[in-house]
Amino acid sequence: MPSLSNIQLALQHNGRDLSRNSQRRVSVSFTTNFSATEMFAHVVYRADVILRSQGDQPDVDNTSTRIIGTRVITSAAAQVQTTITTSLHREELNEDPDYLAPNREVPLDQRDDEWVAEIRLMPHIFPTVTAQSPMVVGSWGLLGQD
Repeated sequence: MPSLSNIQLALQHNGRDLSRNSQRRVSVSFTTNFSATEMFAHVVYRADVILRSQGDQPDVDNTSTRIIGTRVITSAAAQVQTTITTSLHREELNEDPDYLAPNREVPLDQRDDEWVAEIRLMPHIFPTVTAQSPMVVGSWGLLGQD
């Protein structure tokens, strides 16, 4: 099985539009490392790139998970570099629901949103394809009408 390294997550900060529906760029890059046997066999893998929130309260399940991209990776080289880029709304990146405290400030534990990129790599299984030729009719038996 290949290994993964150099997983990098970049989330756009400081966009000019601060509305909830404004777009933010999300980019995940990673390297897939293949063995000589995998390269020889040209094994094909599917990589799901997942954005996962990391809640800051361990006793509360406030995590969010979403697949932001999928790539098919062929083991044609020892290392294959992959980058997936997409855009999400600011609202989707706000993993801790913000609220105002009585003093009209956002509490400290709600100010930061924590995200990690996760890569799931699995062998890609192609579907079975079956097809038939047109029927050929003849008599290859005793009648000999072939």
